[in-house]
Amino acid sequence: MFPAAGSIGERIAAEMFRSSGLEMPRRGAVCAGMPMHAALVANGPYLTTLPGSLVHFGAKHLSVKVLPIKVPVPPSPVGVITLKRRTINPVAQLFIDHARGVAKPLAAPQSGGYQG
Repeated sequence: MFPAAGSIGERIAAEMFRSSGLEMPRRGAVCAGMPMHAALVANGPYLTTLPGSLVHFGAKHLSVKVLPIKVPVPPSPVGVITLKRRTINPVAQLFIDHARGVAKPLAAPQSGGYQG
């Protein structure tokens, strides 16, 4: 199972195979939902790509084997955007504070791809 044809996810997956000298496998199924990916991979002969964050934080709850593959694409930056002259909801501020706390140790430089 791979991301939809023409998507950035498909290009990343294809580059992972190419950088290892392999052809991209034949597409068996295409879907966007991560729970669907995890369920099909856990219960059938499928291969999929999952975000590193899902593997890192949810690996204990996934019935999948994580293969040690380095992603040849640098991670994308993520930011928090707020509106000028608008008070941030206290719950949103709490989320932002916790997200920053979780992201800070993950921001350490890595030698290419997820090292989970």
